[in-house]
Amino acid sequence: MKHTVTDAAVQEYAERLQKGVPLGTLFPGKMSDCEFTPAQREVIRKARVERKALTKIIQGRLI
Repeated sequence: MKHTVTDAAVQEYAERLQKGVPLGTLFPGKMSDCEFTPAQREVIRKARVERKALTKIIQGRLI
């Protein structure tokens, strides 16, 4: 059975991901066991893209 996730938990996940802090346990189970709405998936996707871009910028400055 898939677990439902609140918008607040998804927002907190996105904020932690963008800041680069430990994600901890925000969801009622593994992400693969959670049921996300399309809007929640978009928030997570954007946060991951922004974090990846930031990581590339930082790595580029260190070289």
